[in-house]
Amino acid sequence: MRFAEQLLLLLHSQDTGYFVPIPEWRMSCALAGAVLMDLALEDRIDSDLETLTVVDATPTGDSLLDPSLEELASEDTVHPPQYWVERLARRGDQISHEAIERLVYSTVMISFSAPHHMEEHFAEPEKVDIDHYLEPRNEHRHPGVYMPFGVGTHPLVRGQ
Repeated sequence: MRFAEQLLLLLHSQDTGYFVPIPEWRMSCALAGAVLMDLALEDRIDSDLETLTVVDATPTGDSLLDPSLEELASEDTVHPPQYWVERLARRGDQISHEAIERLVYSTVMISFSAPHHMEEHFAEPEKVDIDHYLEPRNEHRHPGVYMPFGVGTHPLVRGQ
């Protein structure tokens, strides 16, 4: 699991199902820093307080890291780490989206509504079509795809 994924898990509230509110720019910088930390652990970059350099531009094969590595490697000028955190933070939404998608697909993070938007479960997931649920289609009849009230007994029908 990458640092960006771990960061998002730490910020996700199990009580509310939402992320702890953090100003967008700060979150983007934290995610950019997480990607840089992973690139350092993969021995692709090296840094000190004054400089951050690419030591190996070979792609890692990880779609969360490789776009940032490519951007780092394309720059001829040496810059300090803060420059790169702020520059890569512009990709914060992309990093966040990729990390959340990984968490959802790995079942580490469960989103009850996510399967409703997946083509592997619903032929046209973005189309409003109540026939998804009718015979003979039964597109919702896969484990974990359809949970109308989440998991467990709903409080309104508990006594019935």
